[in-house]
Amino acid sequence: MEWLFAVSPRHPLAKVKTPLRQDQIQQHRAVVVADTARGAALRGYGRVGGQAALAVPSMRAKILAQREGLGVGWVPRHRAASLLARGELVEKATETPREPNLLYLAWRGDHEGRALQWWLDQLRQPRMAKALLRGVDAFR
Repeated sequence: MEWLFAVSPRHPLAKVKTPLRQDQIQQHRAVVVADTARGAALRGYGRVGGQAALAVPSMRAKILAQREGLGVGWVPRHRAASLLARGELVEKATETPREPNLLYLAWRGDHEGRALQWWLDQLRQPRMAKALLRGVDAFR
């Protein structure tokens, strides 16, 4: 998955011409997707140490919060493409770019049933697997 650092066009970081430094990013609230792990402290991949955070329930909510200027952060390029094209989000270069990452699917092997089999059948369809892994740009 390819990531980009995005801010609202009204956000102060949108006006910075040079690649953003970590200390500049740290001054602004990060929008993070809440971790569903029980008992885990608030975490956010790509968040700078000590940075204030706004936790939201989904990637869609994260992208919308960033569009509204409530914070900054990394979003999947494919999921935000139409907002970028319309200028509702601005891509910013950073001194420390985020590398693309591999996504993995896993499931418990001790609970095999019809629902799991249905999902496995869906994942064997290349178009469906690609859509599930990349996500959908719901802002078109």
